[in-house]
Order: sequence, then C-alpha cells, then structure tokens
Amino acid sequence: MTILPVLNQILMLMILMAIGLLLRKKDVLTDQAMRAINVIVLSVAWPAMVLSITQRQEQRIQAPDFLWMLLISTLVFFVGSLAVYFLYARRLEERKQAVYTALCGMPNTGFVGLPIVQAAYGTQGVLYLAACIVAFNLVWWTLFVRLYGGRAKLSVMVTNVGLIASVLSVFFYVYAVRIPEPFVSGIHQLGVLNTPLTMLLLGARLPELKKLETLKDHNIWSSMGVRLLGMPLAVWVILRLFGVTGLPMQVLVLVSALPCANSVQLFAERYGKDYALASRTISLSLIFCVVTIPLVMLITGI
Repeated sequence: MTILPVLNQILMLMILMAIGLLLRKKDVLTDQAMRAINVIVLSVAWPAMVLSITQRQEQRIQAPDFLWMLLISTLVFFVGSLAVYFLYARRLEERKQAVYTALCGMPNTGFVGLPIVQAAYGTQGVLYLAACIVAFNLVWWTLFVRLYGGRAKLSVMVTNVGLIASVLSVFFYVYAVRIPEPFVSGIHQLGVLNTPLTMLLLGARLPELKKLETLKDHNIWSSMGVRLLGMPLAVWVILRLFGVTGLPMQVLVLVSALPCANSVQLFAERYGKDYALASRTISLSLIFCVVTIPLVMLITGI
C-alpha cells in the first residue's frame, strides 16, 4: 500500500484542526458554541453518516457476507473494549474509565479508515469496511452509552437516534432498501458534516497540548500503544486461530490499526468525562499512525 493517501488524509485532518484552533483563539468557538456543535454532531450528522453508508450506489457484497463481517467486527469491538475495561480501565478514576476504554477499543473506522482501506484493498475492501462502520456504531450506541452514562436506562439506550440509525442501516443494506430522493441527498449532506465539525472541535482543544507536562500522562501513551499496535496484532492472531482469512481478515486487522475515534471526545464532553485525555490522545494517534499502520501491515503480511 502506498503511504501517500494516508499522509494526504492526515494532513487534511490536521488542517481542519488548525482552523478549529484559530477559531478558538478568535473566540468564535466559545464553550457554548462547542456544546452546540457537539449536539449537532451526535444527534444529526453522525446518525446521517451511518445511514448514508448503506445508500452507496457502487457494487454490493452479498447480504450474508455483509452480515458475517458485521458479526465479526461487532465482536472484535465489543470484546476488545470490554477486555480493556476489565483488565485496566476500571482501576482509573471515574472520569477516565470510559474515555480510556474507548481510546483503546474503538478505531476511527469512518473518515480515516475509508481512504486507507480504499488504497489497500480497493472498492471491495470498502464494502467490507461499511459493515465495520455499522458494527462500530452498534457497539458505540449500546456499550459506550452505558460506560459513559453510568446507569443508563435500557429505554434510553434503545431509543437513542444513533442506535436507531445503525439498526436501520443494517435493514436497508440487507433488503436493498433505497431511500428516495431528495431525502437520500439530504441525509448524505448532513452526514458529511460529521468529520469537519468533529475536527474543528478537536482543534479547539489543542491549546491544552502545549503544556509539555500533559504529555507525561502515561495513560496517553499506553492507550495509543494498545490502539495502534496491541489491538491489530491481537485481532490478527485471534482471527487466524478461528480460521478467518482472506479480505475480511485483512480489512479487520487494518481497521483495528486505525487511530482513536473522534467520537471519544464528543461523548467525553457530552457526559462530563476527561475530554482533555481524549483530545490529546486522538491528536497524537493521528500523527503516529503514519508509522504504525505500515508497521502492522508488514508484521501481519496483510
């Protein structure tokens, strides 16, 4: 795989973060504005992005293959996150537990994953990636709603817009349901807001990185080590032991090597968790993945 698409994508994300930083310094992105953007992303842009994935016009994989990939990737994200939580994260202070678990267990399957998987495995790989993105959302809007929100009621978990959009996206894909125009175009336009708005928020939190002592937090480096190296290598070994091979295995290992998900910070701000740990780790993982992704591909031979 050529590294150029990865570099271009990361550079573009850094530019968006720099704009967010500038807007913060100009007092455009005030605390009130960032809270409003957070609500827009979580309640509108993110669910729209999930729905739009299943409305793509390009070649489809068969529904059983999609469901098989969905099942495997859901187990990878769910079991991996729970392992991190019970082995280490729950020993941390309460404000860090869910954040650390998400940083380790949940990769940036969407915007960062798309160009990387496309460069490595072409259109067919992207189709399998779509199942991973839906799986990410199913795990996020169930397990992490609970971890972030504490004793969240079951009724709250099953009625949130993110989970509803994820379930609908599976139904739409399996039964080849096409949302009519102009609704599908509107959903797509809302979905593309997800990444720029999230990166602007990340950039607005960058001033907290300028203090060198903040980088002495071992939780930053340990979570990045698990996310960028530990998870993909563990997934590779486990999948091989269970006989999962071919393109599904390759895509899942590559997805597991992606940097930390932007949604970790969005939920941290929404639920009053340690958003500083989230923003620092996400920003640094974007930089370090330029080295770690090729390294993982070299070690695993995917």
